Amino acid sequence: MLSLPSQRYSVWLYYHRLTPDTLYAVLNDYVKPKLRREERRLVDLRQEGEPTPSRTQLKAREDQERLVDELRAFQDEVARVAPLWRPDLNDGVIINHAPLWRLVPHHKEWRKKLMECWAKLVAGEYDWAHLALHLWPERVIPKCATDRSLALAHGLDEVFWTANADGGASPRAVDPAQIEALIAERSSPAVKAALQSLLEAR
Repeated sequence: MLSLPSQRYSVWLYYHRLTPDTLYAVLNDYVKPKLRREERRLVDLRQEGEPTPSRTQLKAREDQERLVDELRAFQDEVARVAPLWRPDLNDGVIINHAPLWRLVPHHKEWRKKLMECWAKLVAGEYDWAHLALHLWPERVIPKCATDRSLALAHGLDEVFWTANADGGASPRAVDPAQIEALIAERSSPAVKAALQSLLEAR
């Protein structure tokens, strides 16, 4: 569940139906329309009781302003993460949700776990994850040349390794240009920009 800090608005995600487009759907089909409705409501509240609004009316305005501010921040964060989010069920629940840690302020324990997981992803401790390859191909792909388990995890075993008669495997001699081409194939300026924005966010 993604939520505002006040929990006045939440979005539930069904894990087994997650796709790379899920956050775009959340943003365009739910968050933006909700924000527009609440902004219109705020305009109405600001007009009520003028020129001398009552205390009740002023309080209603303040409450609505807080809600609108939270929704705007929520919208900005969903928009920030959407371009880089690429869930893969094989990565597991925590890794898939790690980039969303700023969107779960209501659940402190879960948020803490996601933050810790995200820090480990950034540090390269979970480079076997599909999300790691998606976000940092320039880091993960070269590792596949020396770590067969990573190559297997990312479907690059035949690129970097050759089978031995004894059932083992030996590293292949791979042209650096081929490695650069593999990195380029899996790199996206939009993903890199979103990742940089997320890493710099406070």
